[in-house]
Amino acid sequence: MALDDSSPPTRRNPWSIVVGAGTTQAVSAQPLLLSTFSLFVLPLAQATGWSRPEVLGGFTACALGLALGLPIIGRLIDRLALRPILVTCWVAYCICVAAIAVTPLSLPLFYVPFFLVGLFTSGVLISCSKAIVTSFDVNRGAGIGISAAIMGLGTTTIPVIVTLLIRTAGFRHAYLWMAVMALVIGLTFILLLVRPSAQPNRAASSSSGKRAPAPELAGLSVAEALRTSHFWLIVFALCLAALTVTGLQTNLVPIMLARGVSPDKATIVLSAFGLASLAGRLGGALLDRFHGTRVGAAILLLAALGILLLRFNTGFIAGVAGVALCGIAFGIEIDLLAFLTSRYFGMRRFGSLIGLLQGLVTLCIGIGPIVVGFAYERLGSYEAVLPLLGGTLVVCAIGILLLGPYTYPVARDHIIPVP
Repeated sequence: MALDDSSPPTRRNPWSIVVGAGTTQAVSAQPLLLSTFSLFVLPLAQATGWSRPEVLGGFTACALGLALGLPIIGRLIDRLALRPILVTCWVAYCICVAAIAVTPLSLPLFYVPFFLVGLFTSGVLISCSKAIVTSFDVNRGAGIGISAAIMGLGTTTIPVIVTLLIRTAGFRHAYLWMAVMALVIGLTFILLLVRPSAQPNRAASSSSGKRAPAPELAGLSVAEALRTSHFWLIVFALCLAALTVTGLQTNLVPIMLARGVSPDKATIVLSAFGLASLAGRLGGALLDRFHGTRVGAAILLLAALGILLLRFNTGFIAGVAGVALCGIAFGIEIDLLAFLTSRYFGMRRFGSLIGLLQGLVTLCIGIGPIVVGFAYERLGSYEAVLPLLGGTLVVCAIGILLLGPYTYPVARDHIIPVP
């Protein structure tokens, strides 16, 4: 598979957008806050006396902010210029991360900056997704996958950095340094590389040298998509998978500590999840070679196997291996959502539809930690919860397979140029 989209020399290379969007997302809320939340659960519980479900409510508040913002930003992206929305949301997101460091440790107030972080992050995720998807057709899966893989580097490395920050500066000041890191890295790459044109889907120039009029993009309206079985199958399969995998991820450190694993080794397990998610995101390139439903189902079944391995072998090495398989599923899910949205519903209302779908998935991401936390308190151990999570992923794999052929398959003779 060739990894270059032919375009005139005067046009911006679309792969620069992939690098810029991926690096920006590597320090966005998911790698920076959500993937490290497990590290803050016990310090916050010990400092405040809050229960684990109450602490995990911060994670849920962030996810709720995302779920609310994604459909709104998706509609705006379909109508307004992409870049001003991206820059504004990024600066606001960084300010809200910094605000966590100075927010009084009162439970309702603790949730507010997390909610706002999620709200503004929605503008980042939708903007980056649309910038990439509208830049490719033949290599769309590779573009999504490489960007998500770069994002996965953040999920892999940031937990180690945050562990050091918590030890040296305390858990509150750690958030301040995280905000500074996000502002410097993200804003730099947004300004330098994430610069798509206002109309990235315009038709190619004609042979006479004049640009042909931009055709109406093919695809369904939101109302039309809602009436399809494809929409609800995607919602069912990916929302349930998000709830399951994220619920496991946020409880990984407590699971390993309950087994007598040292905090340092528990952090290694969390990093293994992030490293494996990087491999899963690279799996986006597979979506250009194999049907997305088969790729998605296979990855979800691997994750189910990983959970069973984690359940029936309590050793550290087996734990790392099992968690790695789950991380792969976490990585491919990001690729699948954008890719399946474009292939089953087209590009006509991509921003609105990906915003709605990603909002629903994010809502389930927020619910996942609470569900697993309450299941732990109800059943008395994580060991009783793990088989239920594995079985859920098998059901998700079946749902993905039921989607069937694409409605808008790749046009092999058309490559979308990017100025």
